[in-house]
Amino acid sequence: KDAIEFLTEGSKEKFKPEVIPLAYMKGLNLDSTFVIVDEAQNATRTQLAVVMTRLIGGSKCVIVGDPEQSDIGDNSYFARIQKYFEQGTRIDVPLITHVRLDQKDVQRDAVVKQALLLLQEIK
Repeated sequence: KDAIEFLTEGSKEKFKPEVIPLAYMKGLNLDSTFVIVDEAQNATRTQLAVVMTRLIGGSKCVIVGDPEQSDIGDNSYFARIQKYFEQGTRIDVPLITHVRLDQKDVQRDAVVKQALLLLQEIK
């Protein structure tokens, strides 16, 4: 199964994926939608705010990124949010949570896992 089949298993509704660049999200309302923001390590505060403030009517959002692969350095708001959650001094927002994945979660070829371990060790 691919990710789409996994996410829609058992669903009676037709699943229609859409790709929407962040620049075109202003003015949209994402009602009853499952949103995946990928490569979020390259998103600014404004870009993440645009996505998060579009969610209505039971929508869910997953924001995915690797702060170590950011192309925008200190402008990465994703990295700042991650640090905020990991400090444990956050305000009580019951509908928002944080999950950090590491090497044991990598489901790729063994050579990719070894490359990631090597890159982490050389840091």
